[in-house]
Amino acid sequence: MPDGKKEPTMPFKKRILSDIRFAVTLLGWLVFQPARWQAYVQTLDPALGPLFCVLDLTAAQWHNARVQNAVRVAVGVLPLWAACMSALVVASVSGVSFNLFFAFVLGLAVSVCLSAIAGVAPATLASLLAIPALVFAFGRPDVLLIDLMLTPRLGVVLGLASLAIIFVTGQLENRRLVFAASRQISGTLVGLLVGVLLIVAVQGLTTMSFTLRDTAVSPPASTVPLLSALATALLIGLAAFLKTLRVDKALFVASLVFIAMTLVVNNMGREFGREPLAWQLLATVLVNTLATYLFLFLVPYVLVGQIAGRWAGVLAGALGGLGLHWLITQLFSLYDLWPNVLTAAALALIGTLLSWLRPLLTYPLQMAFASVLFQLDARRLPHSPSLAATHPAFWDEGQWLKLYGLDQHLLMVCEARPAQGEALVQLASTTAQRWAAQAVNVERVARKLDACADLRAIARQGRGRCL
Repeated sequence: MPDGKKEPTMPFKKRILSDIRFAVTLLGWLVFQPARWQAYVQTLDPALGPLFCVLDLTAAQWHNARVQNAVRVAVGVLPLWAACMSALVVASVSGVSFNLFFAFVLGLAVSVCLSAIAGVAPATLASLLAIPALVFAFGRPDVLLIDLMLTPRLGVVLGLASLAIIFVTGQLENRRLVFAASRQISGTLVGLLVGVLLIVAVQGLTTMSFTLRDTAVSPPASTVPLLSALATALLIGLAAFLKTLRVDKALFVASLVFIAMTLVVNNMGREFGREPLAWQLLATVLVNTLATYLFLFLVPYVLVGQIAGRWAGVLAGALGGLGLHWLITQLFSLYDLWPNVLTAAALALIGTLLSWLRPLLTYPLQMAFASVLFQLDARRLPHSPSLAATHPAFWDEGQWLKLYGLDQHLLMVCEARPAQGEALVQLASTTAQRWAAQAVNVERVARKLDACADLRAIARQGRGRCL
């Protein structure tokens, strides 16, 4: 659809069903068919890359109805669906509470920040994993600040976000064709150094704020929430500026973060000096913790991404984010440091290996599904079209294990419905399961030769026609 041309108005129910179908398709592309997502993004606008973020979009691209639809589903529909489903589960067990509402809104806010700076595709999968984890961990009414301190809940939430971002980035960026391995390693080390410097800077600012609070020059209590919100907004705005090198976009992001933070922590200043309400204290600490994590993750991610590629950038961001747990120990001595660090690091490591592990983990299910398809086709053919087009070989680009039985299935289709079978053989020859297409071609040649009555008949087949 040309830029600026509006899509025809669709009834609300059809729009919802269309968004759900596209959301499921999008999720399948990110996990199983990254090449399809890359091709789809090129149809939206050839100038966009597969890891584009919201801040990358120009005014002309924002007016493209298809771009709007893709962003709405990826940034809005999928995260909202994940948040609603997890909130319904928690509400059915523990009831509705402020904690639940707060975790619901906070998860969506973090998702928007990630999609704006880290990328739409990585943020989509991160939302599907991290938002339910956030709601389940902190959405119950009996969860207090001490639960955040003494359990690895925060490590699980942040680790799942890192896992998803690392996995999707690895799926969509061919590291061997973008930057040399030495440059990626050096870039990651630079990002780690930047992360350490940022951690030291944030720790210094935190220490200074407590020092000022305990001296005669302590700011008025009413200004504490404004200062906290302003500091967080400037940090996120800095990450946006490094990503886009646009002051106007950075100020826009910083303004939104400042408004949101002010609404959340507006009671924090008045609570200094007396015992705060449990949910206010948990909300304040959790918001500032996640905002600091975004800063520690996004700044190394953006800087290293420009030097050594997105893959190295996302690794540097994950390493920088681990420093958040050490910062928390500077404020809360009870914080369970090592379980949270090890949990987050283990999940990030799984993200780096998931492109290789995922085909291995799904292989038994895919083989079982392929066996069911074969049995169904054995009963349906030749009276009905084959179901072989839904075989995992045709929708799982990353499956590097041999899907045994695919050659027999294709051969059966070729015998019953030659046109469909030939098309499937040609399609299989372009996938990682091309061995099956080769086996089918060899078997068909062998059968032709076996049907020949004598050597003259074999000669008449012609070498070129047989092969």
